[in-house]
Amino acid sequence: YADADKIAKEYSINAYPTFLYFSPDGKIVHRVVGGGEAAEFIAKSEKAFNPATQYYAQLAKYKEGKSKPEDLRVMAMNAMDVYDKANATKIAGEYLATQKDLTTPENIKFLDKFTNSSKDPGFAIFLKEGKKVDAALGKGKAAPKEKATAAGEEIYSKIMRPGATADWAAIEKSLKEKYPEYADELVTMGKVRYSMMTKDWATFQVNVVAYMKKYGADVNPQMLNQFAWTVFENCPDMNCVTEALEWSKRS
Repeated sequence: YADADKIAKEYSINAYPTFLYFSPDGKIVHRVVGGGEAAEFIAKSEKAFNPATQYYAQLAKYKEGKSKPEDLRVMAMNAMDVYDKANATKIAGEYLATQKDLTTPENIKFLDKFTNSSKDPGFAIFLKEGKKVDAALGKGKAAPKEKATAAGEEIYSKIMRPGATADWAAIEKSLKEKYPEYADELVTMGKVRYSMMTKDWATFQVNVVAYMKKYGADVNPQMLNQFAWTVFENCPDMNCVTEALEWSKRS
């Protein structure tokens, strides 16, 4: 375990499984995150044999400097793909600094991968340029990013901790000030998640039914299945179970 911990720290392992590839002299040359089927894994591994595709060879070339904007863009994407988050964030920032217009389709697609908080430069684009985002990524793609970011910062960072208590009045007030368009939906979903986390099944039943009546039309298949399964396992009210059966069919 001490060796594993040392390896994880030395090579900045952020996800599992992560495969590290070394040359015969012990020099790291490549990394792959995730398993997959045999053919897919072999294809990813083959990149370790070619200096032109080895991740660490590309990273060394970047550190030499004089990278063109397109090279920075590709390098940032490669770093993100292998979960080298520190370098991905740094290089992405350098690439974006070279761009005069962040709302081009290519840059919006790039920002989509590098926008995880309201402080990221891409968040303002998703918030204020929704039409351009939807044009680049597909109809309805801007709103989910805004909602996920808002919910993560304003709700889940506060309630999804052991022993945390939820001050819903304060949470709702903050959301209405910052994201009035989504405040009610996010609070209602937050209450569903919180009652699931605390295993308060009576409250969960009330919350999930309320959420589905208001916002159920846009719920994705995975969430429909999760809600239906949770009702099945924990809620004895057959009226609720009947509703959950419809969610399951939809999923």
